[in-house]
Amino acid sequence: MFDKQKQREELDNLKESISTEEMKFLLSELGAQNFDTNTDRHELITNTICHNISDGSMKLYYFTDSFNFHCFTGCGESFDIFELIIRNNRLKGVEVKLNVAINWVLRKLGREEKNYKKPEGFGNQT
Repeated sequence: MFDKQKQREELDNLKESISTEEMKFLLSELGAQNFDTNTDRHELITNTICHNISDGSMKLYYFTDSFNFHCFTGCGESFDIFELIIRNNRLKGVEVKLNVAINWVLRKLGREEKNYKKPEGFGNQT
């Protein structure tokens, strides 16, 4: 049996290891079209691909110090990169589970894929 705490730590480490440039790449792969950076406030700002397939307003903020997103329109929620991938795919009619989102990130960044299982309660936290 796998250790849920260890797996949460691995996922946190993965999120923390994604550079701002890598995050921009992942977001563009999901359909983000524009980026703005506020380094003083540790923010990367892009269009709201969490609830818009295209042409969303520039109200999706990625906080580079907490490794989480917050949408200031539409959904008005906070989430991590894995939940963003799940939401973005759902907009396109594709249901994606957490382990698929994790492996998508690893694949896109050229890192080794792992056989992740979803830890209880992970993926929807703020």
